Amino acid sequence: MRWEDISVIEQETERTPCDCCRKVTTFGAGELLYTGEFVGWFSVKFSEDPESHSTIIKVYVGDWSDGAPVDTRWGISVSCHSEGCTLLDWGEEDQKNNDLFTCLNRADILGSDFAAELWAMVDAIIMKDSRLKELNL
Repeated sequence: MRWEDISVIEQETERTPCDCCRKVTTFGAGELLYTGEFVGWFSVKFSEDPESHSTIIKVYVGDWSDGAPVDTRWGISVSCHSEGCTLLDWGEEDQKNNDLFTCLNRADILGSDFAAELWAMVDAIIMKDSRLKELNL
């Protein structure tokens, strides 16, 4: 899977003041299509002040049809900034209160067959989501 072959379909966007710095925080969502087929969806969260707040991209893959079991859906969290991107571990609270998908942490992704696909999806989001253009990631 190459990022160039992934389409990014932007969906809702919400802008709110940040609790700590009062600058605008943007939350957006979208879908990922690989050669025209749904492969996942994503969310992005970023601030007008990228030096103080990393951009967070969450990628959700697997079976998102109604009634699909949690163990067939996965969520991955990535922090992006001007120096690059880093896989994040989900917080204990996030994992405990989640009944929609299986949280994948760094150790689940690093060295896996899925890692290259994930990074292709993250690259596609960074390169093709117009909401992220001004961040120079």
